[in-house]
Amino acid sequence: MRYVLMLQLVSIITLNLVMGSALFAWLQSRPTPEAPDATSDQQSLNLPQETD
Repeated sequence: MRYVLMLQLVSIITLNLVMGSALFAWLQSRPTPEAPDATSDQQSLNLPQETD
């Protein structure tokens, strides 16, 4: 009986770790939303434009 309980405990912990790592990997790999227009943000903040 103790073996079955230990097996269930190890299985639950392993499943939690695998699901957590899968969630973390998905969060890291998903694309970031793009800004609509970077130049409009600069103009709305009245920042000086860089010219070379």
